[in-house]
Amino acid sequence: MTLPQPDSLQARIESYRCDASGNDAVFDALAAATDEIAYLKAHRDFVEQNDWGMGERAFPYMWLLVLKDCAERFGKVRLLEIGVFKGQTLSLWGMIGREEGIDVEISCISPFAGNQPKLRWVRSFKKRFSKQYQAQKAAGSLYYDDDFLNATRDIFERFAGDYGEVNVMRGLSTDRRILKQAARQNYEVVYIDGDHSFESVKSDIAWYAPLVVPGGYLVMDDASHFLPTEKYRDRQGYSGYESVGRACETIEPLGFANVLNIGHNRIYRKEV
Repeated sequence: MTLPQPDSLQARIESYRCDASGNDAVFDALAAATDEIAYLKAHRDFVEQNDWGMGERAFPYMWLLVLKDCAERFGKVRLLEIGVFKGQTLSLWGMIGREEGIDVEISCISPFAGNQPKLRWVRSFKKRFSKQYQAQKAAGSLYYDDDFLNATRDIFERFAGDYGEVNVMRGLSTDRRILKQAARQNYEVVYIDGDHSFESVKSDIAWYAPLVVPGGYLVMDDASHFLPTEKYRDRQGYSGYESVGRACETIEPLGFANVLNIGHNRIYRKEV
């Protein structure tokens, strides 16, 4: 797929086809576009070379399109990420804001701690006998324990500037204290990448999707399990979790339309 000139999120939406060839083409095009912009390429190279989280090479350019679209229509762009891990998305947002002159206000919700038992015998026991642990493992929601808060600060300050400007809400997205704090404002973009179990994703959608302003975007990570693709699964290994894909069925009744899908990320625009 050739890049539209000038490129924009709206141009991508208008030319998008949600079939196997369309999904593969837009993924390949955005991955190539990331490498054409030096600062996006440098960020993605760092993430991959230093094992700083998952994601795909197409996503930095995807976020550039999303932030530029919001800046043109709203001015200031307020962003909320649920589930931070080691901070690659927060730092990417901050870097794009700085490089493109976009006024971004970044918030995040995360425990900044792993949930894997440290002892091997405990992990083995839970793997055999705990249905909750089995479900978390199947949904990709288990993480080793590490200093994720400092890792997030490190990558943010490396690429984006002052981490002190990020509104950090440390805790679980299901905690009413956290929800009350997050709901003090609305957001142009909410990115859900927390616990991938069906009930947790469904809960995050129910509580945080209503905080998106009309015309804003809800972006779902690991959500493309049910979407058609000819090569993405074979090449990348997967296109999202079944649990997340099922939870996404609750989004459109909330007034959203699925306007674009890039790899395992799905973009929904709030229509009402």
